[in-house]
Amino acid sequence: MQDIESTISGRNTLKPRILTVILVGITIGFLLGMSVVALLRALLSGDSAELEISFTALTGLMAALLVAYVIRILD
Repeated sequence: MQDIESTISGRNTLKPRILTVILVGITIGFLLGMSVVALLRALLSGDSAELEISFTALTGLMAALLVAYVIRILD
């Protein structure tokens, strides 16, 4: 049975990664929310939504990369 100190010291290497994932996730969530609101606003006003669509797609790609990174570090 492992003692508590070895378990805690083994997890110290993951703390900066977890903190980074949380902060990047909050940032991407904010950008994704902002892009969806801008997209809906452009669609409701009848304007061209080309820029909003590309921004939403780019933010979605960033979110997908973050999810792939999280899956990779948890393996």
